[in-house]
Amino acid sequence: TSMGAYPLPWELADIWFASVQKALGLPPGLALLIISPKALSLAPTKISYYNSVKNLHENYIKFQTTHTPNLTNIFLLYKVLQNEITSAEDNFYKIYKHYKLWEEWLENTSFMKHLVENPQFRAKSVLVLEMENPRLLKTLFHFMELNGIIVAKGHQKHKDNTIRIANFPQHSREEMIKLWQLLTYFMTLI
Repeated sequence: TSMGAYPLPWELADIWFASVQKALGLPPGLALLIISPKALSLAPTKISYYNSVKNLHENYIKFQTTHTPNLTNIFLLYKVLQNEITSAEDNFYKIYKHYKLWEEWLENTSFMKHLVENPQFRAKSVLVLEMENPRLLKTLFHFMELNGIIVAKGHQKHKDNTIRIANFPQHSREEMIKLWQLLTYFMTLI
């Protein structure tokens, strides 16, 4: 989910897989696969299904796809990447700056806190916040929706006590302020 949000340590992995609907801000329906020559050399040589690594690579060499491509998303990705190349540092700075503002806001509330306690392991591009009172979660979702903001539920065992808030470069400071104001106002209502 962080691909496109800030610089990644490409040399630390041989395979990177990402969805475009997160930090790249595109509609769902397209995934990105980045694979190193080393990983490609270790892939099975027999092509047994259309999305095998070897089949994907053979089609890539011929500038072809293994199936009907999502041309709209590919075009949008091209446009986003044109901008990303020139603004990657700006995007990272914006995400980091917004994250620091979230940290300040969280320090002043007992309403919610980071689910991940160790700051070293927290994603800067998606905040996973735990509600102090999980029974209020449905009310919070409804309140936010009534005010034109959709926040996501947590995953799996945390879906009933956490919310996920995207902190992507596409979000303006004004949008973040509106969200903080609504959250702060919600706290006064409970």
